[in-house]
Amino acid sequence: MKYLIKHFAGMAVICFLITLFFSFFYLFTSPCRANTVEESRFFANPYSEGLPTLIDVPFYSQLDILPTGCETVSAYMLLEYYGCAPSLSELVSSLDKADFSYLPDGTLAAPSPDEAYIGDPWTDEGYGCYPPVIVRLLSLYLPDSLQAVDMSGTSMEDLTTLYTDQGIPALVWTTMYMKETYPSSTWQLLDEHGECTGETFTWMANEHCMVLIGCDDQFYYFNDPLQASGVTAYEKELFKDRYESMGMRCVVIR
Repeated sequence: MKYLIKHFAGMAVICFLITLFFSFFYLFTSPCRANTVEESRFFANPYSEGLPTLIDVPFYSQLDILPTGCETVSAYMLLEYYGCAPSLSELVSSLDKADFSYLPDGTLAAPSPDEAYIGDPWTDEGYGCYPPVIVRLLSLYLPDSLQAVDMSGTSMEDLTTLYTDQGIPALVWTTMYMKETYPSSTWQLLDEHGECTGETFTWMANEHCMVLIGCDDQFYYFNDPLQASGVTAYEKELFKDRYESMGMRCVVIR
């Protein structure tokens, strides 16, 4: 009798483990598990009870991994939210990137950040990229039912009302730690053939990208990849100033 009990108990454990294995296999190998507005995941605001809930976007930090890869890590968070993320290394490999070069007269040259990430996000010397580059990157992994859209020029009021309040997170371009921006490196622009266009571009310092996940009367809330963990809050007026100073650049998936 004891043998039979042990035998059936062992079989039950094996059946449970097999069921668990196939459940996880389906979860991680099935097509993109897109969250509709109705299915969006929210969680309680950690800053205070009674404040609006925030969109439960998985958090990832760029620290010690991609020192200048805020755009890619933020895009990775969005893809994770929609259940479509590849590995982070694959995502970086798929990112359009370009290095600096020098014209015959010694002038620095590179494409526009609208065309490619300038530099190497794995290093401290990388610069960054703007929404068109990230839209192309996201589009590689989204199903036909979802589309990455460059919503640059959208005010923060409209971005929250139309998207985050409806359970749709957004990528926003701002500055690191809300520092002021200022003109920094300038280079000659190259076209897709590597030919000089005759135009110059000036990079605005402290450029940063993060994920907007909600707001209340005082703060906007973010998954900021420059942090080690958790949700980051920035005062509304300060953030709007930094957002506008960086060209009101943003991307949503809808």
